[in-house]
Amino acid sequence: MRLPCNHITANQIAVPVGRAGQIESSMSQRDIDIDYDDDDDDFEPPKRRRRRLRLPRKLRLLIFLAVVGALIGLIISYLVSLMAAQAYSSVDFNNGLRGGLTIALLFWFYLAIIEPAGFRTFLKRRSFIVSAIIRALTFLVVIVLGLSISRLVFMYAFGGDPWPAYFLDGGLARDAGLSMIFALAVFFVLDVAELVGPRVLTNIILGRYHNPVVEDRVFLFLDVRGATALAERIGDEKAHEFLARFFLDIDRIMLRWNGEVVTYLGDGVMITWEYDEAVDRSAPLEFLADVMTWVVTKAPSYKEEYGAVPTFRAGLNGGEVVVGECGASKREIAYNGDVVNVAARLEQACKRTRYVALASAELVQRMDLPDGMVADKLGPMRLKGRERQLDVVALRMIRVRQ
Repeated sequence: MRLPCNHITANQIAVPVGRAGQIESSMSQRDIDIDYDDDDDDFEPPKRRRRRLRLPRKLRLLIFLAVVGALIGLIISYLVSLMAAQAYSSVDFNNGLRGGLTIALLFWFYLAIIEPAGFRTFLKRRSFIVSAIIRALTFLVVIVLGLSISRLVFMYAFGGDPWPAYFLDGGLARDAGLSMIFALAVFFVLDVAELVGPRVLTNIILGRYHNPVVEDRVFLFLDVRGATALAERIGDEKAHEFLARFFLDIDRIMLRWNGEVVTYLGDGVMITWEYDEAVDRSAPLEFLADVMTWVVTKAPSYKEEYGAVPTFRAGLNGGEVVVGECGASKREIAYNGDVVNVAARLEQACKRTRYVALASAELVQRMDLPDGMVADKLGPMRLKGRERQLDVVALRMIRVRQ
């Protein structure tokens, strides 16, 4: 069974979940330049190498913040004792370490728990200054409550009177103020990183790509279908709102699978993963499966607000690329190589093959197919602008993920 991608609606996407085989493609083999094998069975990738041990993203963030927070807490406690012309004691050390770790834990709690829980989406729909003020006030509340509870618990557990010295003599205000200065600096860096990409910002600062280097990466080109026609029907501003909401919604899915936006291409987006991580977690396939399921579940709300359902085409490929800095007034990290071109050509080939997503068979063989996803073997395909044919598979969902 093939799922046509040029006449998809939410209902059509949902049909294969329980009634596989009842949607037939109107495409004939002569419509496209593909050599099919006689064996039309579903593609089953072989087993791949053992997964590498990789800590969860939130745990890596917690460890990083704990180390940084402990160092900052110790530095601040030393500076405070120095300004007070007092000898640096073990009490100062313990207070600095405890304060730094407490602030780091509170900062992690805000970034990993509060913002992702729908609050981040709320902030994204506000202007930059309004978002910054709301974020600062929210974090201030978290900091004050967290520091107060931490001091009370610590003092009652290890002895001493927590009242009124810490709360009335400036201790709480000092720690909250220092925490806010640190947090605002980090928030500013995070906001800048969102504009250019966190990895891009880090690598530009470190100068990693000042000279071109070769990397193994996976690329996904995802293009929203019918954006031009939609703009003609509902207007440019409403169509832009439609696209902005779609990219915002799938961004949360992308972050869940550690993807990174390279650039937005009008009504499309280019996403990349480190090759080993992509293969170890089957991250690009998991991302596609989640987005395909998300389209079905969110279709009614989009239909009601915009009179249209977001549908897309996707092309997936991986391998060696050349990476380097590009530009002067606006610096970017540029990816060059056949791997990127092939991913883009696969996305474009969805138009003539009437599939939703096409991928390099060699890449998919190295990953596990997500639950509910199947890969149809198409065989060698000649892509536009390339002499050599590429073994291609089509990715589709036979049931919605739970």
